[in-house]
Amino acid sequence: MDTFDSDETQDGKADETNFYNEENLENTASLIYTQGRERGKWVVNVISSDGTVTVEHLTAQDVWGMDNRRVILDIGPHNQPEDGSGGIFGTWLGMLSTDLNKFPINYVDWRKIQSWRKDDVWDFIQSKFFFDASNENFKKYVMKSLSQKCRGHKTRLWKSCHRNTPEETIEARREFIPKEQWQDFVHQQFGDKAKEQLTEKMTENAPNTSGNNTSASSNDAFLQVFGAECPGRVRCVGLGPTPSSFFHKRTIPASNESEVISLRNRVHELEEKLVRMNDLEDKVEKMNDIICRFATSSTSNDERD
Repeated sequence: MDTFDSDETQDGKADETNFYNEENLENTASLIYTQGRERGKWVVNVISSDGTVTVEHLTAQDVWGMDNRRVILDIGPHNQPEDGSGGIFGTWLGMLSTDLNKFPINYVDWRKIQSWRKDDVWDFIQSKFFFDASNENFKKYVMKSLSQKCRGHKTRLWKSCHRNTPEETIEARREFIPKEQWQDFVHQQFGDKAKEQLTEKMTENAPNTSGNNTSASSNDAFLQVFGAECPGRVRCVGLGPTPSSFFHKRTIPASNESEVISLRNRVHELEEKLVRMNDLEDKVEKMNDIICRFATSSTSNDERD
């Protein structure tokens, strides 16, 4: 597994100009929006230090070698990067999470990582990607994504190097893993607390065989595949959105607002027509009743005569 040197220069940070301003984008008309890749590369917009915007086909690996140029991130309504820029950003974050100089593996909890490390990484990300750095919600999304990617990286290292005893596992260290980090990490994994956490996790994930719930639910198949719903998350919309932000604060795009208003007016007109038709049907029924009575009365009179 490859890692990246933490001494890599943060090109682009020397110029303190805030480029996140449309006045500085000379070629704004060239911005495009894509849904994925072309020939294995992400189609993204790149801005240079002088504000020039170009459309380029890049891989995540290409971003590491970009000098005085940054990939423009298209941030969606839920503070997630979208389209081609979102794809290359997510892949690049995964590569960044493997840098053991920036993210040591011997931390117990992501929340206890030194704040200066996170600040340093945040500055480094800004040297490679162009976005509104004042967006705190996007920063939370990035840090949450990194926490998950780093945890996944630690898990993969443990699976590939784990042995029966701490001593054997320490000897199985990969060359790119710092020795002190690996020793601390191994002792943490073999510690009593780690075993207790593993036992609790296995208990939580164990299937319920008590037989108390004998009725089959309509979404049992879904639960068996995807597991129980996690509090504070919304399925199928990616990392970041919560139920409160996704369902209760959804806004209608300006481009669709007029169409929605027109449809509502049309529905209102149809409802009024339906009411008038119902009134007309009532009147027709009353007229039919009167005609029937009149016809019956006339027949009776004719018979008496």
